[in-house]
Amino acid sequence: MAIKSLDKASHSISLCMIVKNEEKYLEECLTSVRECADEIIVVDTGSSDRTVEIARSFHAEVFLHPWENDFSKHRNQSLGYAGGEWILWMDADERLEPGGSSSIREAVTLQDADSLLLTMVCFFDNRTRQSWNNAIKLFRNHRGIHFEGIVHNRVVGCQSTKFCPAKIYHLGYDIGAEDVRKKFLRTSTLLRRAIEEEPLNFKHHHDLAVALSSVHRFRAAVQEGLTAIRLHEQALSSDINILWTYFVVASSYYNLRLPDEARSVAEKALSLNPDHFDSYFVLASVCADQDDMDGFSAAYDRFVEATTRYRENPHLAGPLLVNKIDEQWRLEIEYGRLLLKRGKHKEAEEKFLIASRISSDPAAAFRLAAAICRDHSQPASASRLLGKALESGIEPHRGKFEKALNRKAEGQLHGYSTDIRHLLGLESKPPELLYPLGVEALKIGEYASAEEHLSDAIGKGYDHPEVYNGLALACKYQGKIEEAMKWNRKALESDEENANALAHLGHLSYDQKAWDSAKRYYSRSLIADPRQKSVLFHLSLLALMDQDLPACVSYCDRLMELLDLPRERVIERIQDIGTIYEEVGHAFHRLGENRMHQEALSFSNSLKGKPQ
Repeated sequence: MAIKSLDKASHSISLCMIVKNEEKYLEECLTSVRECADEIIVVDTGSSDRTVEIARSFHAEVFLHPWENDFSKHRNQSLGYAGGEWILWMDADERLEPGGSSSIREAVTLQDADSLLLTMVCFFDNRTRQSWNNAIKLFRNHRGIHFEGIVHNRVVGCQSTKFCPAKIYHLGYDIGAEDVRKKFLRTSTLLRRAIEEEPLNFKHHHDLAVALSSVHRFRAAVQEGLTAIRLHEQALSSDINILWTYFVVASSYYNLRLPDEARSVAEKALSLNPDHFDSYFVLASVCADQDDMDGFSAAYDRFVEATTRYRENPHLAGPLLVNKIDEQWRLEIEYGRLLLKRGKHKEAEEKFLIASRISSDPAAAFRLAAAICRDHSQPASASRLLGKALESGIEPHRGKFEKALNRKAEGQLHGYSTDIRHLLGLESKPPELLYPLGVEALKIGEYASAEEHLSDAIGKGYDHPEVYNGLALACKYQGKIEEAMKWNRKALESDEENANALAHLGHLSYDQKAWDSAKRYYSRSLIADPRQKSVLFHLSLLALMDQDLPACVSYCDRLMELLDLPRERVIERIQDIGTIYEEVGHAFHRLGENRMHQEALSFSNSLKGKPQ
């Protein structure tokens, strides 16, 4: 690449970068800006690969500085070496879109701007998700404009910012779970240090909430996000990205299965900005889960309207980061599910096809649609949609896994278990399949294999609480009670109110007749999720053992409501409670809960004085 003359009259541009071991990305990054960068300044903070060699092949000026755990310090070092009139700053894992150079060249001729916003498009999950935000990526040199922030750099000192209609693609977050975990550990360490130094800075708490949500630590993300919102309000800040914080909190509540809280936070965000389509996405998701077609349709319509307007006019959002710009297809899938529940099969399939057409990953759309058809006893539709997923290039192992699940839905249980065992026996599998495959291994009684696959999933970065809970079950069914409890406690380290982990610990304690421990775990679990039938059932039995009949009746009443059993009755004798347990046992039998069916009938017989 030839270096152009740094002539101020030509509105010269210096590309400034900090790098370390970026040989995977750097060449494509530098190639993308060769038509607009007159000078390349690279601060290398300790590369041991070909990064420096690649940079110099583009005639970059490379300066070596030891890493000092401060991104802004090193970015400001790069500015000190730059001679251009304008600074374009990028990371190695970023790419300027084709044709973007001409937009940049035209934009830097603006006389009344000292800085320019470009649209950043970040990719996640094999490009099935995107976030967009307008960020200052170009600014005038020698005007005192610089970077602040140990982790997430912020450009400060700008007086007049305009919009440049060019996009920069950020690939660095489109990585596997193991790399996400490593990035989280690095980032969270620096952010906690920043919070110690500036505890009242809401941006640090926001950034930590975002990082926590990226590794499924949703309860901690809620706590940090709410702290950020409170500090933002106290500071009377006008930072529009507090809407992003609201989204992180609302979506974390949603993932914690707390729909009322998710709805409340999303509605609060919309009261601040009625066009915030990320909040409409959360509202639509909550309404879909609650089978509220009218609420879903209203939120869906506003989401589509707002995202369409944003795509056509990205400058309207200013610096706001949005997370759901490319995920209308997921709402189309949910729309299809709601229609399917209402018997509108043709309309549902039309929605599934729309989802596949607008998704950046049609195979993923078809796979999710097939799963919904499976869950709604539509095996023929599930098979047809899975066929389309295979045609669209679904990963082969995932395709075989989904075929096995289709067989199960069709009642071909032998074929299903044979297929799952075949997949379990393969030496090489995609990391994202380890957890779901481990769950199916549990269901077919392959407990040792389940333990192996779930352990491997954790090693590959899929270490969210439900993987630990699955591993605990695998150990329990092999008689490894202490190990099972260890894994459930590990889940609680990530989420101290995880309902499944608490319930499992309650069950393990109950089985060991550690009644007091069982009650403590069950009670905490019920606070986290009041709709757990097994927990209510066992709490009722423990109350009965304690001869606390009012508590027993109260738990039974809540349980009967969940089981859709008649609750209007008079309890006059202990035998009446035995009748309740008999009805509860039959209800559990209809649900396939055989252990609780037998246990309920056993207590019923005891209370009625019948032989066991």
